[in-house]
Amino acid sequence: LVALTRATQVRISSAFHRGEVRRFYDAVVRGDASERLPAAGVALDVILPLARAGSAPPRFRVDPQGAQAHSRVRLVRSGIASSELALEPVTGRQHQLRVHLSHLGHPIVGDPLYDPDARRSERMRLHARAIELAAGVVGNAAPLQLETAAPDFDSAPARSIR
Repeated sequence: LVALTRATQVRISSAFHRGEVRRFYDAVVRGDASERLPAAGVALDVILPLARAGSAPPRFRVDPQGAQAHSRVRLVRSGIASSELALEPVTGRQHQLRVHLSHLGHPIVGDPLYDPDARRSERMRLHARAIELAAGVVGNAAPLQLETAAPDFDSAPARSIR
């Protein structure tokens, strides 16, 4: 989402702070997530505080002294080696989804910072699927949802994502 004018950027930024913007992600995580998550389609609210754990690149960890972070996690499909999840960060902390899932024992496949089994040539399997703006944020009369199809992770070249 890119604002073309300063005024639009201010309206969108304010909407984020008021909770009028929702973001939706899809991820493939390591392992059978059905062991730790509710049945497929049922959301789990993960509310764990995050704190900086390092820099260059920045890293975070779950820490009782950290800033509150809230992620909504829903199992889509589980398998022995990996599972597919639908995600919604309710708050917007840096690396929030990545740290929460790693803390649950299911890091995002290919995550160079939080997946200990990531291979250098492997792409991180996290996809920003949609963003939804409440009515009025950018002059829209009704909620506006913008979506994008998932990339073909297996054919696209790997790149570093931090």
